[in-house]
Parts: sequence; structure tokens; C-alpha cells
Amino acid sequence: MRQRKNTGRKILCGAIFTLLLACALTLGVCAEENKMPDEYKDFLNSLPNDTASSLPEGIYSEDVQEVADAVSRMSGVEYLFSLLIQGFGSGLSRVVPQLALVVGLLTASAVGGLLSTHFSPSAAKIYGMCSRLALFCAIGGVAVSVLLSVKEFLSRLCATVSAFVPLSATLYTMGGNIGAATKSGAGLLFTLGAVEFISGAVVVPLFCFCLCMSLVSCASADIGSVSLGGGVKKAFLSVLEIITMILSLSLSSQTLISAKADSLAMKGAKMFLGGIPVTGGTVSSSLGTLASSVELIRGTVGVGGIIIVLMLLLPTLIELWLMRCMYSLLGSFSGMLGMAGEQRLLTEVSELYGILEGVAIMCSVVFFVAMGVLCTSAPAIA
Repeated sequence: MRQRKNTGRKILCGAIFTLLLACALTLGVCAEENKMPDEYKDFLNSLPNDTASSLPEGIYSEDVQEVADAVSRMSGVEYLFSLLIQGFGSGLSRVVPQLALVVGLLTASAVGGLLSTHFSPSAAKIYGMCSRLALFCAIGGVAVSVLLSVKEFLSRLCATVSAFVPLSATLYTMGGNIGAATKSGAGLLFTLGAVEFISGAVVVPLFCFCLCMSLVSCASADIGSVSLGGGVKKAFLSVLEIITMILSLSLSSQTLISAKADSLAMKGAKMFLGGIPVTGGTVSSSLGTLASSVELIRGTVGVGGIIIVLMLLLPTLIELWLMRCMYSLLGSFSGMLGMAGEQRLLTEVSELYGILEGVAIMCSVVFFVAMGVLCTSAPAIA
């Protein structure tokens, strides 16, 4: 009786594994024909117009080899340096006018303050308040536009990755990694929710609060707004670092463990099919070809996705870095002029742009990890 039960269980497990294998083979037909899946077109259609126009022509092909060649060109040094040059050109077009404006305001404030001291102390105070208000208006106007561009970047990033979720699920399923497809999709969707929450409910209030604290510290050094704003910024960055580490670790480990479990299950299916005289050998030879095709498609899509996310990130990141360096230099310049309040304001604003840098990088790192795991995970049918 026990032998009959064990035999029945083996037959049942073999049948289940065979069904999973048949599902992978059905989705893998396009891989054997060297064609990209339909979800790949949907992923490309979700890209912003400026990003899509910068991609090589071969990236839109249905042929796997042509797409792989295009991704190879995208990962080359020449293409990546061209992205850097474009990013610096776009960033400098916004930084240089702001630099000239703030330098002019600081110089006028220093000269006017020096002249007003010859009339009366009250005139000097009034002139100093007016000059600081003009400086804050100049800084605040640009800060609002940069903050909106960061929000736009995060929304574009979420839209791109949300289109990548069904594509990655299809690629995992094509290789027989059914469990990895489920874990990866769930992890990416949860991460998208976290990024959208940070973009919509955290970044804007935090930036505005810290900017107001910087204005208060510029107006009076007696108020402890510098320590308050600095403590809020440090706490936010620490929490964001911990969240990024947890999401990256969870997403990568769960996907890799599920992929290994799928590989073990598929080995059982192949052993079951291997006992069939003619069909078993035919299926085994087909699986080897299919696995190679799936690996090529996964590597191509994974590397291409990483570069596309990098294309979304670079313009915003370069602009934030240039703004941070500019305000840091302007803070040193105002210190040379003996303007302590303006120096505090410019230094605080420089640190605020550093926070936006951290938000942009940490929100992108999780998606880099997910796409890297897609590239490195082996198909279960291999």
C-alpha cells in the first residue's frame, strides 16, 4: 500500500512539473524564434519622449540579436559619455544664470550695506533685510522649479518601472522561474508604492520646511533653526537609507531563492520526462536551446533597463549636483564678504540639494538591483 501511495505521489508531482514546463515552453516559443515578447514593446512605449528619442534604432526591433547589438552600443563608453555631456549641458544652462544672479545680489548687498552704515544703523538694517529677502526670492524660485523636476523624475521612474513589471514576469516565466516571477513582481510593486509615497507625501513638505528653517537662520543666528533643520535632514536620510537597504535585500534574496527553487522543480520535471523513450530526449534538447535564448533575452532586457533608468536619473542628478556645488561656492564667497547670515542660508540650501540627490539615487538603486537580478538569474529549464 505504501509503495502504491509513493508511486501515485511521484506520478502526481511529475504531472504538475510537466504542466509547469509546458507553460514555460509555450511562453518560450518567441525565444526560440529569436523574437522579443510583446511586453517589451509596451515597455518601450511607456518611456518619455525625450528618453525614447535618444535610444538607438535597433532597440525597437523585434529580433533579439538586433536588440542585443543596440544594448551593447548603449553600454559602450562613447554612448555613456554622450549622456554625461548632455546632462552637464542641460544642467549648466540653469546653473549659470542663477550663479550670475546670486553673485550680483551678494555684491550689491555687500556694497549697499557698507554705504548705508554711513547714514544710520536703522538704514543699514532695513537694507540688509531687503537684500536678504531678494536673495531668498531668487533662491526659492529656482528651488521650486528644481523640486518639481525631481518630482517629475520620480513619477517618470515609477511609470517606466511599472511597465517593466509585466515584462520581467514574462521573462522569468519563459525560463520556468514561476516563483521568481511572482516574488519579483510583488517586490517591484511594493517598491513602486514606497517611491510614490516618498515623492508625493514626503519630499515636498520636507524640502519646504527645511528651506523655511534656512530663511530663519539667515534672519537671526539666535534662533536654533539650524540644529532643528539639520536634525530633520539627518533623520530623513537615515530612514531612507534603511528602507533602501531593506527593499534591495528583500527583493534580490526572495527572487534568487525562488529562482533556485524553480530550478529544482524543473529538474524533477525533466527527470520525469526523461523516462519517456522518444519524447524525453526531444524535450531535453529543446530545453537547452530555449534556455540559451531566454538567457540572451534576459541579459539584453536587464542591461537595457538599467541604462534606461540611468538615462532618466542622470539629467536630474547632474543638475542637483551642480546646484549643490554652486551654492556651496556661493556660501564661501558670502563668507569672504563678511555676510554671515547669507553664508548660513547658502550653506543650508546646498545641503538641501544634497538631500534631493540622495532621494533620487536611493529610489533608483532598488530598481537597479531588480534589473541586475534579472540579468544574473539562470533559467530553471537550463
